[in-house]
Amino acid sequence: MIVEISGQSFDNMQSRGIYSKNRNMTNSAALLDRGIRCLNKELGILDAERFVALLLRESFDYTEWRKNNLFVGMSIDEIIDEADKYCKENKE
Repeated sequence: MIVEISGQSFDNMQSRGIYSKNRNMTNSAALLDRGIRCLNKELGILDAERFVALLLRESFDYTEWRKNNLFVGMSIDEIIDEADKYCKENKE
């Protein structure tokens, strides 16, 4: 099965190593740890805590927000190019 976004398949993403059908899901504890580390790194400890508190306190539907705010008007190639650019600029 090929998943498509805006009529474009993920073949381009797979060929560029950004998406893999065989990629293992991260377990919950590792995902939480990685997420908190990312928040702390990007926001600092206090703002990361405030961000988590806001998510818990407010009625927030990330999936709906993502549909309406994230990558709006961008083609899959543009999203991939932005991801490539970010990865190159933020190598650890």
